Amino acid sequence: MDIHKAKMDNTIMMKYQNPHLFRNIVQENEVIVFGNPEKSMILDTPLVVNRALLEELSINYNPSPNHTELQAITLKLRWKRLNNSQVKLLLEKLNPLHNESFLKLQKELESPIVLDKTEKESVVKARIGQSIFKKALLAVEKKKCRLCGVTDERFLVASHIKPWSQSNNKERLDVNNGLLLCPNHDALYDKGYISFDGDGTILISDSLYEATKFFLNINAIMKVNLSEIQKIYMEWHRKNKFS
Repeated sequence: MDIHKAKMDNTIMMKYQNPHLFRNIVQENEVIVFGNPEKSMILDTPLVVNRALLEELSINYNPSPNHTELQAITLKLRWKRLNNSQVKLLLEKLNPLHNESFLKLQKELESPIVLDKTEKESVVKARIGQSIFKKALLAVEKKKCRLCGVTDERFLVASHIKPWSQSNNKERLDVNNGLLLCPNHDALYDKGYISFDGDGTILISDSLYEATKFFLNINAIMKVNLSEIQKIYMEWHRKNKFS
């Protein structure tokens, strides 16, 4: 939301104590974003809020005569602080819708898009940047860094085995073309300082000093399990990125 509009909304000003809202000087085109961009879902088919959903969430529904039914239901859910079980129920309902969106995007990317090459890459990259690739990778992997075991999703990077810039649209979306890595190991892999051989054993560049390897937590006994399709992608990485 535009900062100027947010500052004029008393409800927002009272509810959120974001320091940007209380500054006198506002940058041009400055906006405030609500929500967690990593955990948020962008859905082609939104979850329908109705009486049945409120009943499942154990939320009492007492409509005001001044509101339409939809307004009353929406307001009731909007200002209700949900407990963990209610949040879990909503996520269970959202996940199938999210998967449908993911499959629809996958189908779109396999079909011709009437855009020039630059426009197409911008559109696709923007949509993948909405965490779709990471969410898909988290769903099939064990939600931890392949090398060090970091499990905090905030610090897990959905790294492409064959880089984005070198992949076609299908490869960019293929979860087999992905590894979950922590920021340290993602940087090493992305820059070609580490790779993996055919059986998943780590390959470490001779250009790295022993101290660097120690502090970045890599050693020659590290190994990852790779599917047959991942091995094909990894072969590309060894030949074209590893040095």
